[in-house]
This record gives sequence, C-alpha cells and structure tokens, in this order.
Amino acid sequence: MSRLLAFLLATVIPPVASADALEWLQRMSEAVRQSTYEGTAVYRNGDQLESLRIYHRFADGREWERMYSLSGQQREILRQADNVICILPEQKAVLTDDLGLRGLLPKLPRAAFEKLNSHYELIEFTHDARVAGRSCREIHIRARDIYRYSYQVCLDQDTAVPLDIRLIGEGGELLEQVIFTHIEFPASLDSELFEAGVDVSGFRHVSQAAPAAEDARGADAFWEMRDLPAGFRLANREFGHWPGFDSPVLQMLYTDGLASVSVFATAQQIPEAALQGLTRMGGVNAYGIMKDAHHITVVGEVPQATVRFFGDNLQQVSVPVQP
Repeated sequence: MSRLLAFLLATVIPPVASADALEWLQRMSEAVRQSTYEGTAVYRNGDQLESLRIYHRFADGREWERMYSLSGQQREILRQADNVICILPEQKAVLTDDLGLRGLLPKLPRAAFEKLNSHYELIEFTHDARVAGRSCREIHIRARDIYRYSYQVCLDQDTAVPLDIRLIGEGGELLEQVIFTHIEFPASLDSELFEAGVDVSGFRHVSQAAPAAEDARGADAFWEMRDLPAGFRLANREFGHWPGFDSPVLQMLYTDGLASVSVFATAQQIPEAALQGLTRMGGVNAYGIMKDAHHITVVGEVPQATVRFFGDNLQQVSVPVQP
C-alpha cells in the first residue's frame, strides 16, 4: 500500500473515540479465552508463511487449545490452561512449558488497556471490513514513540475474536501476521480434537519451565536498570538454574502492559555461542553484551532501540543486605 493511499484512507475514514476502541479491546481480551472455535489460519513472519489448523475450547472454566502446522516444518502445540506442550516430530522432541503462551496480544482487563493510552493511540475505524467471510471491526493500536511496535487487529463483529492480528514495525512495515482464512463457532468441540495427533513414544522430553526460585542474595551479582523507557516496569524477577547453564541465571521481565522484554544475566561465558550485538527474527529482536564478566541477553517483541536501551542501562549493584 502506498503512503498516499494510506494517507487517503486515514483521512477519509473517520476514526471512533478511543473509549469505543477500549470497549472492543476488552471484549477481545475476554473472547480469546472464553470462545469456542475451530478454523484455519495463516501465520506470516517476514517472508515466511505457515498454514495452521486451530481448535480452541472453553469448558468448565478451563481453556483448551490445539494447533498444528499444515505446511512447512511439522509441529503441534497443545495447551490446557497455562500448561503448554510443543511436539516437534522431525527433532523427535517434546517441549514442556508451564509459563503459557502470550500470543501477539495479552489478555488484559480494561484498566490495563486504559493505561496504554499514554504510550499507544487506540483508534477504531468504522469502515466495513471482512476476514474469512465475516464482518469485523478494525482497531489500530499505534505506538507513540520508538520503543514499541504498533498493532492492527480486526475483531469479529459477533464474538470479538481477533480474525486478523498484525504487528507493525517502526516504518509501517508488516513484521508478523496471524489471519484466519476460515473459522467456525460451534457450541462445543469433542475432547478428542485436543489430543496429540503424533505418537511421541521414544521422543526426548525437554522442560522449558521456569527455574526453581532461589534467594538472589546467593548470587554473585545483583542487577537493576539505571533507566527505563517510559511506561515499562519490572513485572517479575527470578533467579535460579536453567537447563544448559552451569551458573545460575537471573531473569527480569519488563512490560508496558502490551509489549514485554526479558533480560537474562549469567556469569557463564560461552564466547563462541553467546550472542554479541543485535539480531532479529521477524518482530523479535535480541541484544547480547558482556558486562562485568557476565553475559547479558535482552529479548523482546520490540524494536532494536528498546532491547539496546535495556542492555546498555543494566547495571550491577550491591546485593541488598537483609537485617
């Protein structure tokens, strides 16, 4: 789409007040968890396309999901509440993660979305839009600075389930997209549809679960941010042993309510394998740097300026002494 056409669309199509956009985002936040649906979607990451079959059910107060690839590398993801299993048949591996899948947009209460107004502009467009043969409402979540991406979502008119989710880069380029090509909303789905379609007998099992928390006073270094991009806050800090690391790892999670950044610090040095500098895959950027004999890794679905900001502003401080 040319810049001129984009300008004309933004000029001719009247946006609705952000209060209405907040109402739709709140409906979406509830719908992505509480709706039952099945469909086929296309996931785009840069120039790579992947077709997916998706089943989602909400029953007895619990959320169930099964997603498997129809093209590209074979893989399957099963989720029950916050427990996630990823099956990789080509690697004969099963990955277990008890942290849950966040997806492109988190499930937030209205109050959390309202706080985003300082750093994102929320706009609902009133023109008719259609995805997978269904009418939908288009909402743009535009970043107000260089430290976060923008989002475009098209929400089903009847259910508020997002039928099209786009992650937009600083220059307006499309970084990631999940769009349904077909979707149905049955009253219920059979439990058999949420069972693995691959026999995992003999597969190796790898746990990606969070490490058991330890007392940070036992670490050889304590870290904190000298400064943060406006709106970001520390959401979680964990210190423990991760698979593949000889030394304990400190993980800090920062969020602005929509975007999130993970910071890892470990005394283990792997010069050949450790990330140095910036790297990017689709909408995910990572930054690696050595500080005070520790390797620091910053990862997030945020611009490069953001991961660099976090890495450069991380500083080692004295471990707080408890009385």
